[in-house]
Amino acid sequence: MKVILADDNEKFLEGLRFYLRKSKDVEIIAEVRNGLELLNNENLSLADLVLIDLEMPQMGGIEATRKALWLYPHIQFIAITMYTDKAYLKTLVEAGFKGCVFKDELYTDLPTAIYEVMHGKYHFPPDILVQEE
Repeated sequence: MKVILADDNEKFLEGLRFYLRKSKDVEIIAEVRNGLELLNNENLSLADLVLIDLEMPQMGGIEATRKALWLYPHIQFIAITMYTDKAYLKTLVEAGFKGCVFKDELYTDLPTAIYEVMHGKYHFPPDILVQEE
């Protein structure tokens, strides 16, 4: 599975990269620091999955996901965020996300999220906010 990582935190990307490289099924084909870099990345059309932060400079994950899916509807997107109070199920689903993982639960929840999303299911944390207030 070809994966793109999108996050503006270098230390977080480093840890995620190390974690994912343990899996023989994952090939990281690009790393980007914001949504604009994602949309301009030459490997975007090749991706099966994008793990993307919601809060990034220049263009955040929600807007980037909407635009990327318009171009490449085959790609699966999983939001990765530390802002549990800003992650709304309705907004994420409408943007095209198939899943969401909170950063503080990343290493316990990500394998299940990837498996479910890549098998046509949705994966959202049980405590995600259902609607915007």
